[in-house]
Amino acid sequence: MAMQAPHHAETEKECRLTSELESIAGAARQVMVYCRPYLPADRQSEAIAAAIELCVTEVLTNVIRHAYGGAGGRPIQLQVKAEPGLLEVHVYDEGAKMPAGTIRSSEVDFDPTDISALPEGGFGWPLINCQMDQVRYRREGNRNHLTLIKAV
Repeated sequence: MAMQAPHHAETEKECRLTSELESIAGAARQVMVYCRPYLPADRQSEAIAAAIELCVTEVLTNVIRHAYGGAGGRPIQLQVKAEPGLLEVHVYDEGAKMPAGTIRSSEVDFDPTDISALPEGGFGWPLINCQMDQVRYRREGNRNHLTLIKAV
């Protein structure tokens, strides 16, 4: 599962894994390690790296649980691209398409004063949308393609 740079570009890395929850932490950590040299040399770089790792973890969890319905052994491809001032993480899978073909809104509908009615889930997309500068989704044939974009 080690990230390997394609021969044509130094600013791109790729990682392939299968849909096991146990693979998520290592893949997300590899993305963060690759991104770190492209981050600004200031106090915010650790926060940016942590946000990228958290979002990649959440996306991979969603792919395994929702797109693949928890089935193991299914392919997931991560591609990281670095450009001056910009990091992109592309996630590809062959699972079920997103409901309504789009990313859920960033709002979570609940009453924060009613602790007994707090939802157990549903915070992933709002978290991702809050941490990333752009989040894009499209269906390409039989594959989902999700792009996380972070200005650095």
